[in-house]
Amino acid sequence: MKDLIILGAGGTAFDLIDIAIAMNKIKKQWNILGFLDDNEELIGKNIYNFPVLGTISQSKKYKNAYFTSSIGDAYKTKLRMIVRKKVPFSNERFASLIHPTAIISDSAIIEHGAVIYGNVTLSGRVFVGHDVFLCGNTFLGHECVIGDHCLLSVGNYLASDVNVGNCCYLGVGVMVRHQITIGDNCLIGMGTKIVKSISPNSKVINKLETLITDNQ
Repeated sequence: MKDLIILGAGGTAFDLIDIAIAMNKIKKQWNILGFLDDNEELIGKNIYNFPVLGTISQSKKYKNAYFTSSIGDAYKTKLRMIVRKKVPFSNERFASLIHPTAIISDSAIIEHGAVIYGNVTLSGRVFVGHDVFLCGNTFLGHECVIGDHCLLSVGNYLASDVNVGNCCYLGVGVMVRHQITIGDNCLIGMGTKIVKSISPNSKVINKLETLITDNQ
């Protein structure tokens, strides 16, 4: 088995552990060594029964390990890219963690470092870039392109031929019409429906009306 180190020891890291364990049930692939996290207060502690080994810049010590990133922040869309650059190894040293229940076309292309949750669908000729994070129940229609360092949250639905640039964050339940382009470094808020192309460095937020009443 190959040694695996998870970048970031937050809640999302537990999902990556689950995916690695699910993959190992099909075929033994990953030996999880632990985490690297820039919160120095965590170093030496056990998180989810695995140790925090050091900061992310200390990744250079692990010359034979593979890495995967649990990092994501809706308001820091470039954060995954920033963390990736702290690891001084080639893209090939980033593991692709793909849950066995994901449905992936034989013609889809997945670059190194992808994290793909259960029940994700990648249709024909989809391209998923380096260090991309696809949460559960996300659907990518045929010929969609997802740029490097993107995070698509739970339940995204992208119709055919959608092009998402680098370093984008799409919140829970985003829906995108076919033949739409979303530029680099965009934040698309939860529940937003995209029906026209979005310029780079844009923030698109769907303001949800909430009615609070006395539940008596």
